[in-house]
Amino acid sequence: MEKMVDVLKSHYVIIGIVMIFIGLLISIYFGDVEFVPKQILTLDSDHQPVTKDYVFPKIIYPIAEFISSAVIPFGITLIITMFFVNNFTKQENEQLKNELLSFQNDTAENAVYSIFKQIIDPSFFEIVKNDVLNCKLIRRNAKWIYDIEEKAGKLVMTRTISYSVENLSTEKQTEPIKVKGLLNSYMKTRVVSLQYDKNDGKGFNIIYDSNEIDHCECSAAVEENIEIEGRKSVEIIKIIEQTFTNNFIYETHFANEPLTDLEIQVNYPEGYSFSLNQCFWSQPVDKPIDGNKRKVFKFKNAILKGQGIEFFCEKKS
Repeated sequence: MEKMVDVLKSHYVIIGIVMIFIGLLISIYFGDVEFVPKQILTLDSDHQPVTKDYVFPKIIYPIAEFISSAVIPFGITLIITMFFVNNFTKQENEQLKNELLSFQNDTAENAVYSIFKQIIDPSFFEIVKNDVLNCKLIRRNAKWIYDIEEKAGKLVMTRTISYSVENLSTEKQTEPIKVKGLLNSYMKTRVVSLQYDKNDGKGFNIIYDSNEIDHCECSAAVEENIEIEGRKSVEIIKIIEQTFTNNFIYETHFANEPLTDLEIQVNYPEGYSFSLNQCFWSQPVDKPIDGNKRKVFKFKNAILKGQGIEFFCEKKS
């Protein structure tokens, strides 16, 4: 019985059309009624028996008419009814599926929260919840490249910051990116370029590109909100240039969002030394490539929002 119901659900349109077609054929084929004569003995007004001639349709014709008038409406009703039943069933199944997924996610989330609440001090839990557990965007394949040059007795450092922002959720997310110039007694910072690639085959979109920023504009901010589709990623490249008034560089670099696979490349002039202090987090670092004018640091673990480094570059004594 269950198998027949499944067949009916899957092929109700074909079955309904066939029934309507059969009903129409029966109606057409038996459209011309054939009658047969019959003599019936009755009583006249004087109550005397008399024989009268009558004609009646053959028995097949009323049967055929009954079948035709039943089959055609049934076929139409079957198609209409099963259409709505199937659609309502799909909607109910989809709703049930979404409710189950939501229940599973909520249950898993509550279980994780419960465990973390037991092992993490409550004052830190909200930070872990917002920056780690509820994180929908993560930065991967991050590269911080520092090119340091000596120009006219001053040190100039160009920072090229590249990374891939991956949307871990199924919903569209917005990634705000912002770079800002700066001018003080220690250094002048200008924005060189800001661009991104949505990996859609269209190449990089240029948000900002400048070889020079006037003195009065060096503190101007360049910002853009980039929409990232669910389960998609965007490549972002920022380039800024810093000119220092002293003959040394002491700088820091922090992660605005969680990131993984960080690699730091440093190129510096002959006769200078460069040192990096990862005092802002504690994690293993691959043995750096340590050359005469180049260093490369690769970090094994993820870096949380707000963690970073400090570094120092100066002329050798």
